[in-house]
Amino acid sequence: MKKTIIFVDDESDVRELLEINLKNAGFKTYGFANSLAMLNELPRIKPDLIILDMMMPKMNGLETCKILKSNPETAKIPVLFLTIKGCIEDIEEAFKAGANAYVVKPFSPYRLIEKINDLLNKNLVK
Repeated sequence: MKKTIIFVDDESDVRELLEINLKNAGFKTYGFANSLAMLNELPRIKPDLIILDMMMPKMNGLETCKILKSNPETAKIPVLFLTIKGCIEDIEEAFKAGANAYVVKPFSPYRLIEKINDLLNKNLVK
């Protein structure tokens, strides 16, 4: 059965790139331009992993991650940040919010898929 990945990024070109690469890697995908739209659809989709951008309108990735990790229904879903913010303070903030992985843009689609597979395999072991 295909694993389901949600990705949230306000840049349409990034969503398109993620959709193409994730589908080519065999994942079922849902892309959203903002976290509020994603959170509304989350109960219906039940993803295996969520990819968040750090900087987004309405609700940023850190706030979204904290909401996900504080809810028992979604706390165990791995969260990967995919963002242009690459300084150590941003990375530490993401992990404090509950992130499971952090990838800086620009990124290698191959390495991103590798990181996603690692997270999904770790989640199966627990």
